Amino acid sequence: MQWEAREYGPGDEGQILRLFGEAFGSERSLGHWKWEFLEGPAGPGVIHLAWAGNRLVGQYAIVPVWMTFGGKSILGAQSVDTMTASDFRRQGIFEDLARRTFKKARDLGIELVYGFPNRNSYQGFVKKLDFVSVAPVRELCFRLDWHRFIEARRPQSIAKSLADEYLGLLRASDGLRGRNEPIAEFTKEHDDFWREASETVRLGVAKTADYLNWRYRAFPDASYRILETRAEGVVKGFAVWTVSGPLATLVDLVASSDGVAGHLLQSIMRNARAVGCRYLRAWEAPRAGNQPSRLPRSSSVQEPTVLIAFSPTSTYTKEDLGVEADWCVQMGDLDGV
Repeated sequence: MQWEAREYGPGDEGQILRLFGEAFGSERSLGHWKWEFLEGPAGPGVIHLAWAGNRLVGQYAIVPVWMTFGGKSILGAQSVDTMTASDFRRQGIFEDLARRTFKKARDLGIELVYGFPNRNSYQGFVKKLDFVSVAPVRELCFRLDWHRFIEARRPQSIAKSLADEYLGLLRASDGLRGRNEPIAEFTKEHDDFWREASETVRLGVAKTADYLNWRYRAFPDASYRILETRAEGVVKGFAVWTVSGPLATLVDLVASSDGVAGHLLQSIMRNARAVGCRYLRAWEAPRAGNQPSRLPRSSSVQEPTVLIAFSPTSTYTKEDLGVEADWCVQMGDLDGV
């Protein structure tokens, strides 16, 4: 079947949202689309579309974000919402649109594209577009109503397994001096904190105030809760989390030390239990060298997706991008959470 490619133009949103619903089986609001593709602090999204007459049958899109790589600020982007109509698959649409998007990305100075593909698109990214497969993403799930769980079952092995999750938190936060308080928005103080904290992040999204306020305060389809740690009046860390029924989700955590991270996690678990949550899920970010994870051990571990990366400008090689321990990845770096 015949199709032709062109770059996104104003007025295409309705067809994009229609194809999104067909491809992913869920609805996306126009407000969400505008937030993601038009209002980001690093600039608007780069989108190429495939048309069969007046019908949209394919899309490849990236959303620019500022990133840090080896102490240097670079313009990167997240690959999002790759989709092709079911009756137009296996016609080269995915590869054609991606290469057009990467050409535009080079013109804009986007040096790095990362993404979290689903099973259907993973092979295409790696085999056709030469993305490097960095590592599976590890998602941990912690039970919050563990006392009730243990009382109902009683086996000592279960008690020990669940208690281990919390002993790690207690050890991590020993001796911490500071207060955790909810905040409404991110300010210049958080920019100052990020400049110091980013020295320990080799590769990841830059967590500046303008990015954080766009990502979490302006996000139209979820209500995020922000918890901040201060010591002697100075920001030492923050965590962002959200609640959906019995499930709490930790989406972002930046801390000046393991003690601060543990202190924040304890507070989130306590607050989540207080509002009726039974579980907390979080992504485990890699740590350089032999440093242990900042998250305690979990009896439930899944690998829902894979981190992939590519340099459209060829600034970075696969070897540069493929070191898992270099990346600091949070669940909030995924656009759909």
